[in-house]
Amino acid sequence: KAYEGWKYVYLNCHGPSGPNPGREKTPAPSETVEVFMRHRSIILRADLASIPKGANILAAKLVVTRAAAKDLNVPEKPNLWVAEPCNRAWDDSFANCYFYAKGKQWKGVSGLYYGQDPDFWPVFLTHGPAGSGAVSVWDFTEAIKFWQDGKHANHGFFLHGDSSDYMRMYTPKAKIVQQRPALRVIYEPKS
Repeated sequence: KAYEGWKYVYLNCHGPSGPNPGREKTPAPSETVEVFMRHRSIILRADLASIPKGANILAAKLVVTRAAAKDLNVPEKPNLWVAEPCNRAWDDSFANCYFYAKGKQWKGVSGLYYGQDPDFWPVFLTHGPAGSGAVSVWDFTEAIKFWQDGKHANHGFFLHGDSSDYMRMYTPKAKIVQQRPALRVIYEPKS
């Protein structure tokens, strides 16, 4: 059976600033989404309940598949992608540029507030370039440890890149299971 533990929401936070339908609405789930900088990108959350509390995380990988990669010379220039951990229990049916859940506003537009009680924690869980093919694999070991430490609730992460790369990526709704985002975690249960 295909893993059903992902939840995601697409946020369009691109300018111009101010209320406009592209920023105010939560797009319907789709097979692919555009990922570009922190302006138009995706928040993902994987259910990690199957990892026992106190387990020793040995290694983890995040796998993302780029749509239409055959038509691109990927990458054409240096690029950097990061996963930034969310500090809010967002609602995938309601979140948008201004709200993370019904009646609950981000402290900053698009969650860009890093002060006391930040919208997103000011750390990168992983970072690296998109590869030269359809599939990018990033080390996600520290991310899993971040959520398993008992100090941070798993509210997922915002995946975004710098301005030199753009991708259309497959979401957890992709028809072909192998194209969906994936996590591989190797751990030792607490003895």
